Amino acid sequence: EIDKIANRFKCPTPKLYISDNPSFFNAAYVRGSRFPIGGSNGIIVISSHLIEWVGRSNLEAVFAHEFGHLVQDDGMHTYRAFLHKTRSFGEESTVDRLAASRIGYRPVKRLLRVFIKNFKSLDAGRGSVAGLAAFEVTQRFDALNKLEQKNERH
Repeated sequence: EIDKIANRFKCPTPKLYISDNPSFFNAAYVRGSRFPIGGSNGIIVISSHLIEWVGRSNLEAVFAHEFGHLVQDDGMHTYRAFLHKTRSFGEESTVDRLAASRIGYRPVKRLLRVFIKNFKSLDAGRGSVAGLAAFEVTQRFDALNKLEQKNERH
């Protein structure tokens, strides 16, 4: 599956690692030319917890999202965001669009729906981190939906 996505992005296939570290609940792409790890093809690390959370049927969209960061050359910015636990809405929304352009809107929107549902179920109250995450992902979903509708009209 990762080879297929690499071909769609016209990128070499990175090494794939699954992390069982309980403090890592994410996916990350590290490009080998920027960092002294992963070789020239880089690596994708995805947590086993994220796989469980989104389900195996949504992994194609997770991988496509990570490749979107590669195409944008987000390597250092994404690394800093990972360290400081911050994300840029614009960056993530652009990556969603890139992923959808390579694998289609349906799988990316399905993944975003899973995140929205799971974040809402974790939201203990107004202003919680999960609630804010649900709001941000909902905005990304809406932006992607509008783009899809616009493209269907043309």
